[in-house]
Amino acid sequence: MSRRKYVILLLGVFTVCMALTLPKLVKPGTTVPSLGGQPGLQKPPEITNGEGTITTIHVALSMSDAEFLYWSKLNHQFNNSHPEINVKLVNYPQAEAHSEWIRQSQIGSAIDIILMDNTMIREFAVKGFLFPVDDLYAGETLADQLEALTDPLKWNGSLWGVSVDSDPLFVVWQDELLRKAGLDKPPASWSALSEAIASLHASNPELQLVELNKFDASHWTAWLGAVAGNARDAANLSALSEQSQKQLRFLAEQDAGSPSSQQTGVTPSWVERMKKRELLSSVTAWSFYRGLPEADRKQLIIGNNASAMAWIGGRSFVLTAQSEAHEAAKEWIRAMTLPDMQAARYEELGRLPARKSVYQNGFQMGYSAAKPPNWLLQVLDQPLFTPDPGWSFRWERWSELWRGISDSETMEIEEINRLIRGWNGEEESGAGGAADGLQADGKLDD
Repeated sequence: MSRRKYVILLLGVFTVCMALTLPKLVKPGTTVPSLGGQPGLQKPPEITNGEGTITTIHVALSMSDAEFLYWSKLNHQFNNSHPEINVKLVNYPQAEAHSEWIRQSQIGSAIDIILMDNTMIREFAVKGFLFPVDDLYAGETLADQLEALTDPLKWNGSLWGVSVDSDPLFVVWQDELLRKAGLDKPPASWSALSEAIASLHASNPELQLVELNKFDASHWTAWLGAVAGNARDAANLSALSEQSQKQLRFLAEQDAGSPSSQQTGVTPSWVERMKKRELLSSVTAWSFYRGLPEADRKQLIIGNNASAMAWIGGRSFVLTAQSEAHEAAKEWIRAMTLPDMQAARYEELGRLPARKSVYQNGFQMGYSAAKPPNWLLQVLDQPLFTPDPGWSFRWERWSELWRGISDSETMEIEEINRLIRGWNGEEESGAGGAADGLQADGKLDD
């Protein structure tokens, strides 16, 4: 072989070797020359959990089909941007969710994350079903949380959930009627309220004090805690004090509430009755109030004092103890609870954000359908609830008592007395009648 041919052969071997080894010497995602002289992209390898497989996590939800569709879209976006994680959502019927999650926690199912009502979380933590998530509150994240929503998540020195949103109950008032009674804002005491009612009844004997769903314990709790002094006891489901008992009897005497027709997409009767100045107040969820036409909202006013039910409408993500993919699960929780995500969900679903910065950035002192009002910070940042693992059991007993109220158009004082005795565990002879709490003119004793 001539020297010329030998040199050509060596150059050919060198070229082939470089073509085979160069792609392995560069970083994934960088541009390398191809054999044809055109640039080509060296694709990065698929990111896995280190065992050659993609990490799959399961998230349990319990919500309407419409909201589940919304979360499914968010999850699809996450899966596309995180190829190393595959997140699957499962929607449980709301009536079965609590008992089913208890059962699956006991048998060690594949659920990694649950979007859980704040009322359930301490119970699950005490039973050992959850994993603490303190590291998800690192840095400024904890300072950005609303205290009324994080208090139920605390137990044994740790946080057991990450706040997502809230849809609290509030008492809304007919603004013009309050002004007619000499008030420029909702009454701050029961004496002020009873005086206002007496004044309004003088010119309109048919005026009703409040409409609420009398079979719904949360409506009664919201009403009991709406006036200063009772919010903490109502939130913690303490034994009914003498004043609380008088208030319940007062409401029954004023014919408080028939079954409410508050349904999504349907204008409830209380809105129309407020337009006609026939009703002074009503209990409603924030998301429903937010969805009312502007003309209807203008006739209403919400007191900016603490609401007993401000925290109970909250939901949080919890990390299950049986999960084997905690890091992947935490990454999903982080992505779904960013302030921008919470602001977008408020516009879409009407549920209030759980991060202070979302309210501060919006800074709406009045009402805005797109931004949560700044004054809600005062309500949602008050720690009314004392973490208590027995709360959910007391709540079920409290709810059962109200579900047992007779299906009649008016409330009977004796029925309220039976409920008070049932809740406080008093003997039949230990309860007073309506006269104990009401004066002859129908005003509430202080």
